[in-house]
Amino acid sequence: MIPRRQAFVITVDLNGARAQFARNVLTTVGFDVVLIKAVYDADPPVSLKRTHMQLWEHIATHCANDEWMYIFEDDVNVLENLTIAQLLPYERHAASTGMFFLGCCMDKWDGVIQTSTSIDGHAVHHARGGVRGTHAIAYSKAGAQAILAFAQRPDQARRRHVDLITEAFTTTFENGVPIMRIDLHSDIHGHNGIVFQDRRRFPDSTIKQHYEH
Repeated sequence: MIPRRQAFVITVDLNGARAQFARNVLTTVGFDVVLIKAVYDADPPVSLKRTHMQLWEHIATHCANDEWMYIFEDDVNVLENLTIAQLLPYERHAASTGMFFLGCCMDKWDGVIQTSTSIDGHAVHHARGGVRGTHAIAYSKAGAQAILAFAQRPDQARRRHVDLITEAFTTTFENGVPIMRIDLHSDIHGHNGIVFQDRRRFPDSTIKQHYEH
C-alpha cells in the first residue's frame, strides 16, 4: 500500500491561478495538498524565509518518524509524470540527510557528486554546495529539525534568502544532499530536477508577484 504524503504549497493568494495550478499538479502526483499563505514581511526574501522556517518547525513537530513531508512554491510543474511510489526510494536513500531536492537551480556542477546508487534506472546525484532554489524540497522529521536548528545559528540567521541557508546546509554532509532526476532540466539554464519553476506560465517568483500586482 502506498503511504500518504503531504505537500505544502507556499503562495500569497490561496485562490489565485498559481496556487490552484500547483494544487492540481501535485494532487495528480498523489499528494494531499495544503496551501500555505506566505508570512507577510515588507522584505520579500524574508517573507519566503520566514514561511519556510515556519513549515520546517511544523514538520519537525508533527511529522511521524517514518514519514516525509514536502514543501513547494506555487510556480511549480513537473517535467515527467511523477507518483508517490517513485518518491519512496529517494526517501529511503536520503534517510541520513533527512532532505532531498525534487528540483534545484545550479549554475555550475562543481559540487555535484554521482553516487553508485541507481533508482528506476537513473543514477542518483548529490549536491554539496552550489545548489539554490527552494521550490521543491522533501524533509523527514529529523531533516526538518536539523535544518531549523542550522538556520537559527547566528551565521545563518542573518541571511535574508532561504536558498542560501539550504545551500549552506548541504555542505554539512560529506556527500551532500540527493537531487531527484538531475538529468532533467527545464528551458531555464541551470534548472534541474523532475520538478521545475514554470517561468513561461508564471514569470514572477512566488513572493515577488505579491508585491508588484
